[in-house]
Amino acid sequence: MKKLTSVFLCILLLTVSFASCAAQPFSETTDADTVTNEVTVPEETLDPNYVMDPDTAAKADQYKDQKLTVLLNSDFWAASDFFREEDSENPVDSAIFNRNLAICERYGLTFEYVVEAGVPNILKTAFKSGISDYDIAAFCAFQACPLATENLFLDLTQVENLNLNKHYWDQGLYDGLSIDNKLFYITGDISTLANAGTFLMLFNKKLAADYDLENLYQVVRDGRWTLDYLNSLLKEHGYVDDGNAKVDVYDRYGMGIQREAYLAFYFGAGGRMMGHLPNIPLDG
Repeated sequence: MKKLTSVFLCILLLTVSFASCAAQPFSETTDADTVTNEVTVPEETLDPNYVMDPDTAAKADQYKDQKLTVLLNSDFWAASDFFREEDSENPVDSAIFNRNLAICERYGLTFEYVVEAGVPNILKTAFKSGISDYDIAAFCAFQACPLATENLFLDLTQVENLNLNKHYWDQGLYDGLSIDNKLFYITGDISTLANAGTFLMLFNKKLAADYDLENLYQVVRDGRWTLDYLNSLLKEHGYVDDGNAKVDVYDRYGMGIQREAYLAFYFGAGGRMMGHLPNIPLDG
């Protein structure tokens, strides 16, 4: 089986065109005189970090008549942001649909999307059987990491026409997931799910007023919002029994979280999943 090119990315999809239009001069004529005042708006300057390299764009012919098969996860953060079956009034859905359409027209290739549950097991089975049905896979990073250690993926730093220094690839992940200058999976602007999974912390303003708490927004602005501060609030106001002397769903709790919230606290405190140990050679 040919090794998968990547996880969370499609090389060809990064070639979406960026264009800007210079504004037309605005003319204003008064009745008192016929003087025309022209306001010239300078042409927008594109950020080179978000523009495809010219030499990559010039290689469109090499993909003509090829089919790119993308394996997408249907369970646990389904990779639904890679394609849409039809255009839509929803701006995000429409952008995804038209992005893919533009790529197919520009490069003369076709996409095939395979949506399945249990992508890691599918990939391992295909790899062991020598099946080369998939070019790219998009699924959860937690599931991708173990597969990278089993040599299923290509080193993305060695993939032709892939410039990982462009900022449409997440530069924090590029740095954090690279080991010995090798990288096996990444995400970026190609996936909206990275933003859809942003951690948020909300608070009940009425309860804050009832408990006469200080302005929590100002606490954040002052740099005093810490885990210790949060813990002090929970100790003082964290639990109120409904009167039946039992801990149940009718009680008032100071905080409710999902199980992955520990990641937000860990990263928020500056923690990292991995890093290079000083003075220890990677090959030994």
